[in-house]
Amino acid sequence: MTRQIDELNSIDDVVALAPEWERLLDVTPRANFFQSWQWLAARWRHVTPSHQLRVFVVRDGGEVTGILPMCVQHERTNLGWQRVLTVPTDGWGSFYGPIGTDALGIVQSVMAYLRRQRPDYDLMELRFLPLAEPAPYSGSDMWGPAVPALLLDGLTFQSHARAGQIVLDSDWQAYWDSRRRDANRRRNVERCERRLSELGRIDYVRYRPGGAGVGESDPRWDYYDACEELSRRSWQAGLQDGNTLCHLQVRDLLRDVHVAAVEAGALDMNLLYLNGDLVAFMYGYHYRGHVDMMRIGFEPEHA
Repeated sequence: MTRQIDELNSIDDVVALAPEWERLLDVTPRANFFQSWQWLAARWRHVTPSHQLRVFVVRDGGEVTGILPMCVQHERTNLGWQRVLTVPTDGWGSFYGPIGTDALGIVQSVMAYLRRQRPDYDLMELRFLPLAEPAPYSGSDMWGPAVPALLLDGLTFQSHARAGQIVLDSDWQAYWDSRRRDANRRRNVERCERRLSELGRIDYVRYRPGGAGVGESDPRWDYYDACEELSRRSWQAGLQDGNTLCHLQVRDLLRDVHVAAVEAGALDMNLLYLNGDLVAFMYGYHYRGHVDMMRIGFEPEHA
């Protein structure tokens, strides 16, 4: 079977590929919302003119079997400004990778394609590929062979960042039972819950619309705007290089991604009310049981 690599350089072409992208993402091991075409389309509205989109589409016998989204962007390094070919997350999300069931085959095919092309970049860096899965995920989803397989293509790996994950495949009591050494933490949580309840009525809202495909695409800007306003009173608002909901450098991007997440059925918004007033929130995205918790905020007087 003949393998072919096509390259897309327009976000309109990416959107046209949406049905195939969604089909492959649905079977991609350890997939997350940041690998969706909806995220990429929203993100691309906020890149600088120097960014160049390079989405590689792998076809076997004419059928799309894999996608590797990348882009060329200018970055400051110890050698000065360099054109870097990398994944298009720009630091958002913890993990990234090819879309499709054969992650290693997709990467290797794209590397072989790039070797045959005249480079328009100074260096390449495949960031956020998981070097290994955490212990609980030791089944067929593991990327175990990733390092030696990619070394065959002349690439080397080193740790770029670490990301913590919590496995919550049971109930709340089972979680605490697994954390017996954190008895003080549990008592502190229970004390905080008790003190807050003494102040009045507590309401918790979790908003997870099913997406445009099932007729649930209300962005609930009343919820979002309340979270954004609360973020202005949280300690993160004072950070000079922050990127919480209210910071101007990311505010428009986050609002566009909010709409994209709602339409994709990937929004996970948690709100805690005291006597009808919002006092805390946790904002994130979810996909196939994987939750990326992005931002939190709380009323300082109830911290």
